[in-house]
Amino acid sequence: NYNVVDTDAAKDVYATADYEFDSNGSVAGAYVYFGKAPATGYTNDFNQIGVMFNLLRERFAVTGVALAGNDTKNKKGDKQKSIMGYLQVDCKAMGDKVVPFARYDFVDTDNNKAKDEVKGPVLGVSWRPMTYGRLVGEYKYSDNQKDNYRKSYFTIEAQYMY
Repeated sequence: NYNVVDTDAAKDVYATADYEFDSNGSVAGAYVYFGKAPATGYTNDFNQIGVMFNLLRERFAVTGVALAGNDTKNKKGDKQKSIMGYLQVDCKAMGDKVVPFARYDFVDTDNNKAKDEVKGPVLGVSWRPMTYGRLVGEYKYSDNQKDNYRKSYFTIEAQYMY
């Protein structure tokens, strides 16, 4: 359940552990998340585990994440297994302020269903006009085999960390 306001009183638990393996700050690590989220008529009791890495170099970065998890999918308490991940390459040839990137996304929210993955390439540019904020523009092509559609769209996202 993505983009749902978490209004329950349950406390989620998540943790990451990573290891820095070179002088550029490159890391490899693991991620775990156990939580509860309100759904229509029931509580989604979910978990995720995964691996992640970030290879940093002067002119580029390569980032990847692979996650697997379980979700409660209905009032009966049936579970669904999910996998998701991405692989992204950032080009820092122009410095850290303007960074073009290419990414491949893969999401399968229910491994028990055939052909329900959503996957596809993403091209974008991240612009950081200030230390704690950035604008990201992305052009995404999604292929959804279940609904037999292919969709392209462009998004602009403003991010500010406080």
